[in-house]
Amino acid sequence: MDYFVPLTLEEGQYMIEPEEGDPNASGEGYLHIARTEYSFLEYRHPEFGDAIRVYEAPEDLTMIAAYGKDGALSQVSFKVSGSELPRLVYLKKPFWMGFISLTEFKMRRQILRETGEVARLFFDFFYDGDAVDFYALAGTPEDMEAIRAHYGADTGAVNNSGDYPPEKQIRCDTEQFRIMLFCTPPEQRVQMYRDTVRQIIGGITGNALPKLNKTMDFRLIAGEYD
Repeated sequence: MDYFVPLTLEEGQYMIEPEEGDPNASGEGYLHIARTEYSFLEYRHPEFGDAIRVYEAPEDLTMIAAYGKDGALSQVSFKVSGSELPRLVYLKKPFWMGFISLTEFKMRRQILRETGEVARLFFDFFYDGDAVDFYALAGTPEDMEAIRAHYGADTGAVNNSGDYPPEKQIRCDTEQFRIMLFCTPPEQRVQMYRDTVRQIIGGITGNALPKLNKTMDFRLIAGEYD
């Protein structure tokens, strides 16, 4: 069962029902979203031609298409029963400033929930043209003591975010970040990824660092991993 989303329609939001049949028989003028094995959705960007895959798409999803005043398809998303937030599938024009602002606010708020001392604040990020990742982690003196007890008193592991409890990682909405990058012109994606990460880190550090209860040996460590 696939989805055939019209590229033009009267302004508004519409539920798109799944259909059976040969996608080649439906003609042009549709965004064909195919369901593949392992609960993936896959389609080709109508302008750039890239194959875009959306992971973890259950069969009971509700597909929603939105159209602007010009009648052009502006966004496709889906909702799952029991979930309040829709998952992004396609976006004609990514709303980068809104994404940056909301992500910075949410991550900063979570970082500031650490009311004790903070010895390390990490920002780790990654992008390979498909997968994207970005998270923050606030390390406490107690975390550092546990790392030193495990690796040795003189270890440099306290400066490696991977040695801190993974449940402390504060992630942005990496799936939305990924789809928005795919819906950005190919020649702009890497720079947009870098600019987005830089602006979010800048916003968080500018607003959160003065409010953190930092240790004397506090360090801010940001870097791209591979």
